Amino acid sequence: MSDFTREEFERALQHCEAEPIHQLSLIQPHGALLVLAADSPLTVLQASDNISDFIDLSENDVYGKPLSKLIGESAAVQIEQLIRDTSDQSPTTGFISLSFKQEKLNFQAQVFISEKMYVLELLREADAFQAEQLSELIPLQRSLLSLNTQLDTYQYFNRVALVVCDITKFDRVMIYRFDTNWEGEVIAESRVDSVNSYLGTRFPAGDIPPQARRLYTSNLVRTIADTEAKPIHVLPALNPLTLQPIDLSHSSLRSLSPVHVEYLRNMGVQASMSISLIQNGRLWGLIVCHHRTPKLVSYTLHEASTFISHIVSSKLSLMEVNEQGNMGMEASRIIGELLKQFSTSTEGAIFQYLLPSLLNLLDATGVIVAIDGKHYAEGYVPESGAISELLAYLGRLAEADFYSCDSLAQQFPCAAGYAEIAAGILATPLSIEMHNCIIWFRKEKLRTVQWAGNPEKNILKHDAGIRLSPRKSFENWTESWRGRSAPWSHAETKTARFISLALTQGLAQKKQLEKVQEERRHVE
Repeated sequence: MSDFTREEFERALQHCEAEPIHQLSLIQPHGALLVLAADSPLTVLQASDNISDFIDLSENDVYGKPLSKLIGESAAVQIEQLIRDTSDQSPTTGFISLSFKQEKLNFQAQVFISEKMYVLELLREADAFQAEQLSELIPLQRSLLSLNTQLDTYQYFNRVALVVCDITKFDRVMIYRFDTNWEGEVIAESRVDSVNSYLGTRFPAGDIPPQARRLYTSNLVRTIADTEAKPIHVLPALNPLTLQPIDLSHSSLRSLSPVHVEYLRNMGVQASMSISLIQNGRLWGLIVCHHRTPKLVSYTLHEASTFISHIVSSKLSLMEVNEQGNMGMEASRIIGELLKQFSTSTEGAIFQYLLPSLLNLLDATGVIVAIDGKHYAEGYVPESGAISELLAYLGRLAEADFYSCDSLAQQFPCAAGYAEIAAGILATPLSIEMHNCIIWFRKEKLRTVQWAGNPEKNILKHDAGIRLSPRKSFENWTESWRGRSAPWSHAETKTARFISLALTQGLAQKKQLEKVQEERRHVE
């Protein structure tokens, strides 16, 4: 990166994050694709350039022709049935019989809706390594459903990795968890002895850019069968109805970004599958499967992997609900204590009693409560001058209702001087004046982390300009972390917002009531 200016690097990063990976108009060559108009008769709008390698067509020019004229009435009826079972968010899979080289062959088919059009994807049944039968997946279902969410997170995901590795037969299966900065860490792994381990290794946020993360929430399973295979074009490149490339967000055949393909090759990976893990609507992490040789995934296994995503995501959501429930009970107890002392104790006495509980509630090392601009503190907190600067900074962020980070000095350089005692903060509610709020602090947590290669991004010059280049080596690269705290969980953030609103509003009202009572005494 040293040969490029900061501005060039930022442009390369923006170009990477803006790449429309759902609109590449390319699919993987082990399947074929047709885009059909939604009105009757089903008219072919686009087709993959290899469609004639999969089915016999009655005419060479397929575009603008009714599907039934190209593949016959019987096959078209089977596809129409799949279409009837398809919804906006739920692709439908099944088996259909089509003619190829004058023989009737069974195909695995998937239909999904894209921009009010139907997209039909086809796989030869024989090419999917004898498509797995759903009855064979019952042990998988039982094993995943029986896993106890009370297990330690690492124990639970070690079991998940073992189960997925057993059913998918990939060489390596990793459980990859995102942190609040979208950096990833492999927290569990199952693999064959002949492949290297990434357990405990971190990956930078840029390895999975924002648009890819968005796709992971809508398309729960993504596969690539062979990183060395040449992609197939969808023609025409622009859809005749939208005049844009077809949106293949829900496609199982969509080809990946060339940068990601290069990334996998550099890892020694020739086939991969990723299974999204969603916690209460948020992307929590991925189950990442790697193989050293080409590997096709049938639609049956694809559906089973979608089932895995739903089961494990439900477990994750339940874990957070349990964590939130435990914190909520403690928060309610604290508020209850506040109400008991509300009318009989002074503000100072209330906080002398409650501040230790507030500190322990979020496993913090320091806490400050501001009530009408007056500050009460417990534990390790910055000195008063630094607090005034911090409050002014937070006031400039008042369009949000809370602020949290695990490395304050990266966002607010003035905090570098007290990073040892306040590396991470959680502040809520935010306002311009910051007169009524609670700020929790966490001390610096020194760590030595292992990266999968040097995480610093490289950029390359090419004919069209500059672009990010995936790193060539994934050998362990060690870094010492200073100025970072343990991250704040979503459950902790929710609890903080709940209790801060109750406490700051309640105590502000108490102060206002006392003021009114004092004024009345003066009048009398």
